[in-house]
Amino acid sequence: SPHILSDFAAGGKLGLIGIQERTRLLGGKLLVKSRVGKGTTILVEVESIS
Repeated sequence: SPHILSDFAAGGKLGLIGIQERTRLLGGKLLVKSRVGKGTTILVEVESIS
């Protein structure tokens, strides 16, 4: 959620926000899924340029 990401930014942790901004600039999508005891999956989708 954007609110949670802004909380990390306030604490000086900008990793996910940086990924989100760069993905958006490339016209892509960012999906983050976390499951307790299972870990976190980060998926970035952008179109390839040939």
